[in-house]
Amino acid sequence: MVDTVETTLSPLESYLERAIQKRPELQQVAAVRRAQLFRGKALRSAYFPQIYARAAYHYARPGVDFFRKQWMDYYTVGVSLQWEIWNWKRDRRRVEQAELEYHRLGLQEQQLVQQVRRQVTEAYQLLQTTGEQIRLQRRLVQQERERYRITRERYNQGQATPLDVSTAEKALTGAELLLQQHYIQWFQQKLQLAYAVGEIGAMP
Repeated sequence: MVDTVETTLSPLESYLERAIQKRPELQQVAAVRRAQLFRGKALRSAYFPQIYARAAYHYARPGVDFFRKQWMDYYTVGVSLQWEIWNWKRDRRRVEQAELEYHRLGLQEQQLVQQVRRQVTEAYQLLQTTGEQIRLQRRLVQQERERYRITRERYNQGQATPLDVSTAEKALTGAELLLQQHYIQWFQQKLQLAYAVGEIGAMP
């Protein structure tokens, strides 16, 4: 007998939070969106001039004074500026395209979150309903067991017929079979919830 099957559930919000963290499609779109954000920042940097600085130390003969023919140490320092002012329109279009793609991915992520939340909620509610059916059926099984026990006692005392015993036994068997069916439903729906959360085989 599997009357020890645990049918309690954590709060719905805990399953929703785990699903947001673990569903692979949500992780994928979030990663792509982050990459798109970095790409947009890189493209936007083209709006600004690129400044390059260099410095070097030298020890040479002759040094900076060619005519003295002496070993001298000296430094050279330089700064260069690069600014493609003629490509603003092209760069702006690229930045706008990157921003549009970033916002599109944001909408896609929101839609996926709503879809995942709906899947988790539906699976959770089904499991809740089955859990309630199991609890009710357990009480019915207890009633039928007690009814069968009383009928057997009455039969032993000559106060019930074999038909009464058979009827009580069939009622008990039917109640137990229905309870087993509810258990099967429970385990199937628990797997569905695990899939919706993104952690099949890892649910407590």
